[in-house]
Amino acid sequence: MANMIMASHKTLTTPSIPPVPKPILRRQTLPKIALPKFLKPHQLPSLLAAATTFSLAHAPPSLAADIEKAALFDFNLTLPIIALEFLFLMAARAEIAAALNKMKKDSQEEVEARLAEGMNKLEAELEEALAGLERQKEETIKALDSQIAALSEEIVKKVLPVS
Repeated sequence: MANMIMASHKTLTTPSIPPVPKPILRRQTLPKIALPKFLKPHQLPSLLAAATTFSLAHAPPSLAADIEKAALFDFNLTLPIIALEFLFLMAARAEIAAALNKMKKDSQEEVEARLAEGMNKLEAELEEALAGLERQKEETIKALDSQIAALSEEIVKKVLPVS
């Protein structure tokens, strides 16, 4: 137990400076004002509902006529109009989509026709070039055959003298 350290807020040594006396504060009394009582948050919705119900229940009949005159549109009439508008837009979209698909198909066919025409031209040029190379090969072979025949006659004449 002698080795135990104890924590305390009091100092173990006495301070060398004498403590300064604290000034005494006198409390002044403030005048009391009566504050208004506010509603608690959980009471507010029920109070608003009651006030709204009362105002709607005791509305003058002329107010209903004024509201009816000021209405921008009649919901019973707008529903069929919106349904017709929806059907019209669906039909318009179908027509536009059909026209766009036709244009797409036509342009695709045109591109395919141009590609086929280009392929035919390239095949014709390739066949013509191959035929030209074949002719050139045959001419070269004939020229080489005649040169070989001339050289072999010359060699035979040199090797075998004719008497």
